[in-house]
Formats: sequence, structure tokens, C-alpha cells
Amino acid sequence: MKKRYTIIHTEQTDLVIHDGATENLHEIIDATNQTSYVILFDAETYRLFGKKAETSLQKFNKPVHIFIIETGEASKSLSTIENILSFLIEKNCDRKTTIIGIGGGVVSDIATFVGGIYYRGVNCILIPTTLLAQVDAAIGGKGGVNITDYKNIIGVIKQPNAIIIDPLVLSLLPQEQITSGMAEIIKMAIAFDRHFFNYLSTVIKLDNNVLKKAIHTSVNLKMKIIQEDPLEKTNTRTAVNFGHSFGHAIELMAKIPHGFAVAIGMVYAMEVSTKITGFSKKEMDQAIVLLRKFGLPTTIKNLSKNDVLEHMKKDKKNFGGNFRLVLLDAIGKLRIVENIDKKIIEESFHKVLI
Repeated sequence: MKKRYTIIHTEQTDLVIHDGATENLHEIIDATNQTSYVILFDAETYRLFGKKAETSLQKFNKPVHIFIIETGEASKSLSTIENILSFLIEKNCDRKTTIIGIGGGVVSDIATFVGGIYYRGVNCILIPTTLLAQVDAAIGGKGGVNITDYKNIIGVIKQPNAIIIDPLVLSLLPQEQITSGMAEIIKMAIAFDRHFFNYLSTVIKLDNNVLKKAIHTSVNLKMKIIQEDPLEKTNTRTAVNFGHSFGHAIELMAKIPHGFAVAIGMVYAMEVSTKITGFSKKEMDQAIVLLRKFGLPTTIKNLSKNDVLEHMKKDKKNFGGNFRLVLLDAIGKLRIVENIDKKIIEESFHKVLI
């Protein structure tokens, strides 16, 4: 499947979902007017896909350079970016070099950031190899790095020229990564699409056909949101961060997978919603059942309420030191609420901190 999205009049993204794509990049990527390719991997994705991807791109008879970053969130730093930029300069990469990120969310973030700042912007292609990256991190053109406890505080928004999704690579993932990715899929259903929520609620087994349908639906939902608000200037795109205010806080504190943190964060946001928007406890229970059905946690132990609160104060969505959360009116219908009373923020911890 190939579909072209016009994000803004000067930027288009080709979305390709194709079995075996990582081994046949030369058949998918447009090499017109490109002088060289730089592929960013982490150590694990290079082991799995490096030689095949490199061999495929070499069929263009243009230089292909490989840069391997350390696996994990610690690589999302300015020092990593500086090292990559120095490598590009060393290899005489120019304005017609294409940056290709093959890996999970960290690689997608870094490749997008580098593609956005080198020569003030060069072509960038993302090939996400985790479920979470395929349905979330690689979609929307956000690239960034962390500073101390501030997640993605420095970055750019630059739409990739192409996003190439190969569903077959998911068979290589440990179950924990599939489960983590399902959190972002369920997020899109809870936040934006009641029909999709109902479909996921009927799923008995998470097989390849279900995964492909979930990927297609999630990506198309998010791409439509990106088209409406590509630079996050309105609340439209901010809404995609449902569950992330609390989720990012506990992800940093407990060092748990991103999707696990977002799942717990969604439960927290729903609890706050029952106090502010009138979101029904019945629908909250339905959502919790769905999260648990796919093996996701809905509570977390041994975290200090005060520490969680301090981390939440650093969330990028807050303005003027006031809490600002994405809340639900109903499944599939949400809103952004500003200036939330600190008392409600703290009272709602009981639902998830045990």
C-alpha cells in the first residue's frame, strides 16, 4: 500500500506499508537527484537489517554511509546529534544527501532531528522497525532530544519524505515491544475513534492480520491529524498526547517501556476526566479492560506522589506553570483542559499509584 499525504503545501510524505520492504529499498525509494545516503541504526537494528538495507541501497551506485548509535533513550542527546553532524561533514554529505533512520522511536527521533537541521533541512526517510515507532514515533515529523529530565525539549518538526513500514519485521520483536506498541494503537482508538475501539474490543487473538489492520487504521488516523495541524499550533495535534503527561513522568522515573507508561497515563487521564468533564466510569472501565486484555499495566507501584507531581510540572503541554491535560468527554471524543486545580491532579493519583 502506498499513499501520499500533503502535510503543508511545501511538504509531502509518502506512506508505504509493504511486506519485505526493508530488503527491497531500491524498489521503493526514489533516488532522483540524490547524491548519497546515510543510514542511522542502533546496534540491534544494524545486526538485524544493516547488511540487507545497505546492499539494497548500493544498487543505486551512490555512496552509502552507516552510522550506529547506542541503543536506548540515553542516545537522545545533543552529543549524539553533534557526533552525527560531524560524521556527515567528514563524509562530504551535501544538500542532496538523504538521511535514513532504520530503527525504533529513538532512531526515528534522531534521524528526523538531523534531517531537519543539516544544511537547514535535507531529505529524510524513516523505516520504523518497532510497532510503537510504526504507529507513533515515525509519524508526524517530530524529532528531538532530551535534556536532563525534560523529554524532547529540543527538536524540530520536519515531515519525512517517506515513511516505509514493513509489518514482517514485527515477527522479530520480543513480546514486550509488541505490547508496548499496542498502547499507542489503543490510545488512538480511545481518543479518536469509537468504532476502532469497538473493533479492538472484539479481537480474540493478536495475529498478523489484526496487526496490519491496526497499523493501517492508527497511521491513517494520525496522518489526518497531522494534516490538520502539522506544526502543533492548535489543540488538534496536542490531543495525540493523550495519556502522555503522567506517562512521560513515570517513564522517566521507573524506566519502564514507553507504551507501558502511556497505558498507565491514559488511566490517570481518564480518572481526571471523570472529575472534570463528566467522562463516565463505565467507559473508563471498558478502556481499562481493553488495555489489560493486551497485557498492558494500568497501575504502578513504589513511586512517590510528590516526585511524580514534580515531573508532571515539566510537561511541555503546560503553560505558565499551570497544568494542562488532554481529557476525555467520551471514548472517541476529547478536549484540552487548562489551569487544572492541583488538588484534582493529586487526588487522581490514587487510581494508578499503588
